[in-house]
Amino acid sequence: MKKEIIKHSLPILVIFLLTSVFWFFHHQPYYLYFHLFLGLSLGTFFIDIDHFLYWFLLQPQLEESRLAKLLIKQKQYKKLFQLLEATHDSHQSLIFHHLTTQITLVLLATFVLSSTNSPFAIAFLIATSIHLSIDQIHILFRPNQSNKQQLQQWLFARLPIQLPTKYLPHYVTTFLAINLIFIIFLFNFNL
Repeated sequence: MKKEIIKHSLPILVIFLLTSVFWFFHHQPYYLYFHLFLGLSLGTFFIDIDHFLYWFLLQPQLEESRLAKLLIKQKQYKKLFQLLEATHDSHQSLIFHHLTTQITLVLLATFVLSSTNSPFAIAFLIATSIHLSIDQIHILFRPNQSNKQQLQQWLFARLPIQLPTKYLPHYVTTFLAINLIFIIFLFNFNL
């Protein structure tokens, strides 16, 4: 689980530091840094709620779901996160990892970037998108071909169409490029 936390926290920390330096030279008010940090922090781990929704709403009949409920009831959170680490790759048909949610997230981020002055909201949406990009890149570039099928199942679960696995790198690259554009907008926030 430590690897997972580092994998998602490190890019967000880099975004926070680069944005903070940029904002510092443009004399942004100091309270905005707190909003930025809070939005990035909460957005980074918000996507992981997906796995809890999988256990409690989508697949409550599974043995791992019953075990997760028991661990929460017994307040054994360390074991709960160990269970999450051991099983999260097998979770399919997740809500936030789905194509329609990602498209909605991009549209929402575009709206928020163009119409709000809230660094918290912008940072939250960017962090959730970055988290999804990191997950997709991690799955896509594992040496095993079945990983591409796992990514395909994440993105297109509950849809009648499937993007062929050979096009998944293009999808991931496009989503990453959109995230980079959002980060550039974050740098220029309120200037």
